[in-house]
Amino acid sequence: MNRSGVALTLGFAAAALAATKDEPPPPVTEMASKPILVVLDFESAFDKGEVGRFVAGNFRSKITRYKLFQTVEDVDREDYERQAKFTPRFDMAAKEALAFGTKWLQADLVMWGKVEPAGGEQLRITTKVADREAGPDKLKYEGAIVVPNKYALQVGVFKQLGEMTGRQDPRYAPLPPDADERFAKAPNLIKGEGFETGKDKPDGWEPFGVDWQMKEVHWEKSPDEAGKCIVMRMSEGVAAMEGDYYFSEFFDIEPGATYRIRFRVKTMAPTCKIFVKYYAWLHTPSEPEGQWREVGRTQINCRTERGKWVAEQRECHPQIYLTRAQRVYVPKKCRIGLYAYWPAGVVYWDDVVFKKIADAPKDLKPIDVGEIGRRPFEREE
Repeated sequence: MNRSGVALTLGFAAAALAATKDEPPPPVTEMASKPILVVLDFESAFDKGEVGRFVAGNFRSKITRYKLFQTVEDVDREDYERQAKFTPRFDMAAKEALAFGTKWLQADLVMWGKVEPAGGEQLRITTKVADREAGPDKLKYEGAIVVPNKYALQVGVFKQLGEMTGRQDPRYAPLPPDADERFAKAPNLIKGEGFETGKDKPDGWEPFGVDWQMKEVHWEKSPDEAGKCIVMRMSEGVAAMEGDYYFSEFFDIEPGATYRIRFRVKTMAPTCKIFVKYYAWLHTPSEPEGQWREVGRTQINCRTERGKWVAEQRECHPQIYLTRAQRVYVPKKCRIGLYAYWPAGVVYWDDVVFKKIADAPKDLKPIDVGEIGRRPFEREE
């Protein structure tokens, strides 16, 4: 079987088509010159493979987005696994992994691994990579990393890719050593503090009643602490449809800078998320005067414990975005969205703070958010 028999990302199908027409092949692109790395599904026996599949998919998407290797589309890999009657196992020898990868997918490297509990909410990702060039007796990479919870799995994926390739996280500059000190001193970019001030609504947040769902969102005294908070009393109908949300007002941001959001949340049942949305002023034929349009976001899946306040913080990185259509978007505004959905019930939010902790790098470049041939991966923080 030759490479044109497999739908590899970028290049091979076009080269095969050109060859059948007796035309010179297209020039070798940067991606076409890179080795092919096949990522097999990881094991995760504790949840019937769900987290293992997520981690493997995360490796595939980041390998593609950041052009680290060529890879194989999932549908082709799965099809050839069925044809070969091959099921990846963490304890298989490198020889077995390479035999499948090279024979059926023309792979240069094969990755496999497992995810397992590591105490409390912690999870351990163990990853192996075999290299055809190095042979079946020696792994190119073998490493394990413990992440604090399932929401940090992608952090572990990035660190292992960095160990494999010698590259750091390709998206963001490292945090400054005084990040905590900067956070303590910086002003909150959301007007108001802790939902304590305001008249008909808390300072820095939208008016109530702007949408039919808003009758379920309230600003009132905290049930078990001094001061006020935001309360979502979500009905089953809303929970099963769009859920409840509440947004801050727009505030200015600097693309490429690093920000930290800190918040507290208590849920009695519903699932909770925070969306940090980044906006650019865009003009369209139907809106020639322009308006603020969302061009990027950070999504936070909140770590919660039913009936208890949980405090969290995350870093946020608005960037200059380069789209698949080669359009560049430069976000200048931001707003925070508090969001809850199924199952129905009550959620309390308090002490939402958003502060700048690092300036943008001087050599800031757009990040590619749309890779040809694949849909961009929606990253869960």
